[in-house]
Amino acid sequence: HCTGKRPLTDAVYDLYWIVTDPDHGKQGIGKSLLEHAEDFVLQKNGRWLLIETSSKESYNATRNFYMRNNYSIISEINDFYSKGESLLVFGKYFNNKNN
Repeated sequence: HCTGKRPLTDAVYDLYWIVTDPDHGKQGIGKSLLEHAEDFVLQKNGRWLLIETSSKESYNATRNFYMRNNYSIISEINDFYSKGESLLVFGKYFNNKNN
């Protein structure tokens, strides 16, 4: 799957991407994929799951999806992709007793 441990960290994971067919939107498929990634992180005693995306207006639905699933913007790098297009890093902290 598209989740991996961030290099040089002890318990931080990245979600590289999840994709659903737009014709099958609003059926819970994206949420299921995200929950699967979160379960993987928890099984590995992960502390953070980080997701990078764009600030472009066309990514509004993506950003809203992550916020609906309890992710917060924890970092922003202005003009990252291009002038006026920032990199947004969403994160979710797992209060794992093993960490």
